[in-house]
Amino acid sequence: MDGAEMDTIPGAMRWIARRFEDTALRVALLAALATATACESRSGPATWNAAEITRADVYELVLDADATPTAGDPLRVRLAFGGAADLDLYVTGPLHETVYFANSPSSTGGVLDVDQRCDAEVPRVETITFPETRPGRYRIGIDYAEACSSEPEALGVVLRLELGDQVAVRRELVEPGRFRPIVWEFDVAR
Repeated sequence: MDGAEMDTIPGAMRWIARRFEDTALRVALLAALATATACESRSGPATWNAAEITRADVYELVLDADATPTAGDPLRVRLAFGGAADLDLYVTGPLHETVYFANSPSSTGGVLDVDQRCDAEVPRVETITFPETRPGRYRIGIDYAEACSSEPEALGVVLRLELGDQVAVRRELVEPGRFRPIVWEFDVAR
């Protein structure tokens, strides 16, 4: 292992992706690293600098390189974050209906498992699931609804997308009091 490569979260994720041939183990390790880093200090791990976080690197961990997400595939979106804020996850589907804490279940089948608030245990994870997807564009949004302390700070978070046989992980920096309706978007084919 090259020590310099392991100095940053992206470097560690690239190293894991190359080293482990067992796809299930590789996906599990990368997901664990991504989730753990989201739950470190209030503003994210010390090895993340603002340029790395705002660049919003995406690590696609494709289980089957030939897999194409198609209508009917299940979709699961997870938002993992630490204890400094109450964040809300939003997923808008191709019919322009948004699943979130005030609209769950949706008429299209999307369900938010639980709205994690300031009193919830850390790490907090909100999950929105669609048992079957429809063709079209999906958008994932995040709202920094409330600071859990008197000192609101930017918060490092991790989004995990599971769509059919594909898994992708993205890290973001969420600013206090800011609603970002489109943090990530993707299309599902017919």
